[in-house]
Amino acid sequence: MTDDQGATRAPIRLVVGKGGVGKTTLAAALAVASAREGRRTLVVSTDQAHSLADAYGLDGPPGEDGSWHLEEGRLHARHIDAVALAESLWHSLVERIGPQLGPEGDDAIDWLSLEPEEITVVPGAEELLALIEIMRLAGSGQWDDVIVDCAPTAETLRLITLPETVQAYADRVWPQHRRLQSIGNPGGAGMLAEILDAITASAARLRSWLASAGTVRVALVLTPEKVVMEEARRTVTAMALLGMNLDTVIANRVLEPHPCAASDDPIHHWYSARLTEQQAVLDELGEALGAVPLLRVNHAAAEPVGPDALHGLAAALPGLGARDADPEEVAPRRAPRVSCESGEDLNAVYLMRMELPLVDPDSVRLGRIGDDLIVGAAGIRRRVLLAPVLRRCLVIGARMNGSELQIRFRPNPEVWPQW
Repeated sequence: MTDDQGATRAPIRLVVGKGGVGKTTLAAALAVASAREGRRTLVVSTDQAHSLADAYGLDGPPGEDGSWHLEEGRLHARHIDAVALAESLWHSLVERIGPQLGPEGDDAIDWLSLEPEEITVVPGAEELLALIEIMRLAGSGQWDDVIVDCAPTAETLRLITLPETVQAYADRVWPQHRRLQSIGNPGGAGMLAEILDAITASAARLRSWLASAGTVRVALVLTPEKVVMEEARRTVTAMALLGMNLDTVIANRVLEPHPCAASDDPIHHWYSARLTEQQAVLDELGEALGAVPLLRVNHAAAEPVGPDALHGLAAALPGLGARDADPEEVAPRRAPRVSCESGEDLNAVYLMRMELPLVDPDSVRLGRIGDDLIVGAAGIRRRVLLAPVLRRCLVIGARMNGSELQIRFRPNPEVWPQW
């Protein structure tokens, strides 16, 4: 597959979920299944728990490339080391700017005294570096599939929103048209403008890549419990708001009906109660998800560890390969849609529609900054660049219609072109 810049990228499967629901095990299982189909597969972890190696039953250190090699070399497993990435990035930057700008320069800024470890304490730095590294690996041409064992849900959502946040704040503090005036000038301001421009350009590419229906797909892992169900609702809403392709939900550790001879046994009552609760959650979730498939993985007597056990687990997840996405089918469902609802010229009413499945209507918030519409839901905010026709319009109303957010606009007579 190719991205907007024409570069070939391996399809990516993000495996997300609340901590402790088994997403690392399922990500490892999907990677084994892909490798045994003869595909060059990379599974990486952004979870600081670093339990990916444990899922494969690996005791020794990784190889020189930072990966464990399995399945006759077809499968590589790797943890993302943000500190090592920061060190590499910083040293390359120092080599570039050192000859031009030192601690004794006219700006009296001691740029070169910073250590790589100090970069990673900046909020969001580790997440941004992890995203950049995953995108680099997917575009390296080494892999046919890339599977990502993500950090727990809240951290993953922050990871996904980070590129847009970085770009928005950078452009607000120092707009691009002003930075362009400083790029190429000697001294700290020119160098800072060049660095910031490179960061915002990378953030824009990351955001476009994450929202690519043909490249990045998301599987949400959960256990069928009421508390987890509520977080799953917020996650499904947030993924839709962020334009992510959430194409599968996996219910893990599902209990199977089992007849018990001793109906008065406390264990029987406990099992029956848990079974009833799980089934109620699964029924509610299946109805709410609509066209999104809900796959079930039965509760195993023991945690599957090692490639063979994991491959057996993957058998419960048919058709979940990262390479099967149909961008033509997915993109229209996720992208905001704009149409003229009635009237013309200054009397026209335009309708913008966004899918927000499982949303709590009371959590929806709207705002406006310039040409961007700020949409908030499920604790997540997104800046949506308005279509050109809406940028000279005013919002006149908004409502939820089922799972669809409908926003109506009317031309602003102060800026609307009149002939």
